[in-house]
Amino acid sequence: MTALEAALEGYFVKKVRLAGGKASKVAPVEKGMPDRLVLMPGGKIYLVELKTDTGRVSPAQALWHERAAALGTQVLVLSGIAGIDAWIRQLMSAGDPPPRRPGRKKTIAGPVEVTCNTCGRSRKLPSEFAGRTWLSELHAGHDHLMAAAS
Repeated sequence: MTALEAALEGYFVKKVRLAGGKASKVAPVEKGMPDRLVLMPGGKIYLVELKTDTGRVSPAQALWHERAAALGTQVLVLSGIAGIDAWIRQLMSAGDPPPRRPGRKKTIAGPVEVTCNTCGRSRKLPSEFAGRTWLSELHAGHDHLMAAAS
């Protein structure tokens, strides 16, 4: 796996988790198996093959996808960050909002520095966000302080 593929898989796992799901790496016990098994709220299950923007489905993967389709199971092929983002947007627009994780909320009363529960780094929030509830989520890229519906 190249560094680009590893970064793409990390991004995918983060986005699925933020959408309320779990993305598990599939052990390739058979040639052509998809990369990820995704479990989403409501019992939805997806098989996902991740590709970089220039990546292609191999003949073994195409055959595996065809056999899965013959059994009524679709394998999603997502290309690059744009493909991941489009699929997550589609999931979010079609279903319920992601569940909140209990015990991780902070209410902000005014301009304040908020400390990440995961890594301990701080971020100063402007006064316009006073009184909103925030969730501390994945700390990759430090975009994990996300506004939750009040």
